[in-house]
This record gives sequence, C-alpha cells and structure tokens, in this order.
Amino acid sequence: MRSLLLTTCLLAFASPAAFAADDTDTASKKRIGVTAGFTVGDAGPAPTASISYLFNDHWAAEVWGTADKLQQNMRMKSGPRVGTYAHQPVALSVQYHFGSADAVFRPFIGVGGFTTNRFEATLTPPAVPAVGTFKGKRNSGYIATVGTDMNINETWFARVDARVLYGRDLSLESEGAPAKLIKVSRPIAGFSIGARF
Repeated sequence: MRSLLLTTCLLAFASPAAFAADDTDTASKKRIGVTAGFTVGDAGPAPTASISYLFNDHWAAEVWGTADKLQQNMRMKSGPRVGTYAHQPVALSVQYHFGSADAVFRPFIGVGGFTTNRFEATLTPPAVPAVGTFKGKRNSGYIATVGTDMNINETWFARVDARVLYGRDLSLESEGAPAKLIKVSRPIAGFSIGARF
C-alpha cells in the first residue's frame, strides 16, 4: 500500500501532459484525480496521497492514505491525555462536490470507511502505568471528510480538508489494574496539490 501511495505522489507532480486524457480546456471532462500533500494530526504531520474517480461533476470515489506514520494523541474516555500513538490509515470514501467543475472554489463532503495498523504507542505516566498492553494491533471504522478545492486551471488544483477517523476505542490492560478505555477518534487537517486527467 505504501508503494501505491508513493507512486500516486509522483504522479501528482509529473508533467501536466501526462494527465491529458484528451485535448480539453474544461475540468468537467476529466474523471481521474490524484493528490499529494500532508496531513497534521494533533501530535505530528505525515505525507498523504489520494486517487479519485469522478463518476460525474459531483460524485466521486476516493482512496486516501498516509505514506508514513501519523502521530496522534490518546485520551482516556472522558478523561485526560495519556500519550501518543502512530498509525498509517487507508480510507475509501464517497464524496459529493458542490458547484460547477470549473468553479474556482469547490467545497466537498465525504463519508466512508478506514483501516489502520497501530505502531508505536507512548504512554505518559502517571496518568497511566508506564507498562501496559493494548488489545489488538489493527483498528477500523468510519471516516468523515469536509474540504475545498481551489482550481488553478482545468488540470491543477489545491485542496484543504479536515477528516475525522471514528475508530474503536483501545483497551489498555496493566497488571494489577482494571482495563482502561482509550479514545482514539481524533480530527486531522490536510493540504495537498492535485491534478485531473
């Protein structure tokens, strides 16, 4: 998956001629979109990439993911911050884009599902014990997206977006203490450059 995302990043910065499916001067005729950029969690940034298929001027399906680990905070359910964790989510969403395909600004919304592997988890004593075990190494759930594209021309655009990954809460088990639920559903914000062809 990382190879696919990195390839998408390279495609997004390739020559515009590579994206010319036909000789057209309107974004409405273009059905494939790719982006490369970065997203910022509440504990650190990560590079991102996406590829979309536009069924028409308004509806699209998008595969989005991070090309490296994204750092995010962990909090006790209805409680304080207890540390950070790193993960690498991949999401599939359906999006609706408002307005004309050639408008300068095009807001959009999306909803879908994601899956992720959790990597390093760093706990912050004394909120939680320094030694503990998380149940499960994968997480999945729903993703909600809101954003805006700014058309530079019929091929190139800039994008800002915000996403929330609604994943399952983690269970932290420590010897001699009851299991604690850790909330991991956190918002992220991103910026990217994209191209259509």
